[in-house]
Amino acid sequence: MLFICIFLLFFEGTAEAESQSVWGHYRQEVSGSLQFAREIVVPEILRGLYNQKEIRVFAIDLNSDRKTDYIVHEVGAYNTCYFSHSFEKKNCEQLGYSQGGFDYRFFVQLDSDPMLELFMFSGFEDGSDYKLYKFDSKTWSRKLLFPIHPLLIPKSKDKTGVFWGYPWDIQSLEVKKDSGVPQITATFKYQPALLDAEEPTPEELRAPGIYFNGTSTQGGKHGHLVDDQKLYTLDELVKEFHSRIK
Repeated sequence: MLFICIFLLFFEGTAEAESQSVWGHYRQEVSGSLQFAREIVVPEILRGLYNQKEIRVFAIDLNSDRKTDYIVHEVGAYNTCYFSHSFEKKNCEQLGYSQGGFDYRFFVQLDSDPMLELFMFSGFEDGSDYKLYKFDSKTWSRKLLFPIHPLLIPKSKDKTGVFWGYPWDIQSLEVKKDSGVPQITATFKYQPALLDAEEPTPEELRAPGIYFNGTSTQGGKHGHLVDDQKLYTLDELVKEFHSRIK
């Protein structure tokens, strides 16, 4: 019930969130390792490929070659395609925007593979869906790695502890490196009763909590979620998750 109230209060501003020029919803800027795919003017080459259909184009270096790649969303259709910097169509999938809900998409580099990973946080009044995806380096297809529980360490000095990481509160994710290998702070210990799901699936109950930074707009001055921070590589998180669902 608490989540539904927070959801309704926040999404009085949904139109404003959707008006910002990023792929997905926008509430505030992100920094550090997190990235948005940002909307650009439609290149004439892509306009011609879509035969004058209404499209929106978002730019991001998806394969870390320091060249701009493109995400093309066909307006009014659940159709999204990924193009390389040379406008080669790499992959398409049935993906659009949730209607009447929230839909945040944060890119990040979490391993030695050049392709970026993608956090997709979406939801409606009756629940939410937080997942981490990986793009295949050959096909550019999107593969689910595991669901996650976003945990928030507040940047503000007037709040302490660990809060639930509502996507509109997230500002950054700290990625450290050990011998060049990215690591993030996560935990597999948390109170199931505090998770943002009325009926968690077996996968959600065994999924990692990942610690983000930001400014919590919910709750009191002290967060009561577990503070059990440990550094993991992405491979370690994948292995630990799968060992728990066997």
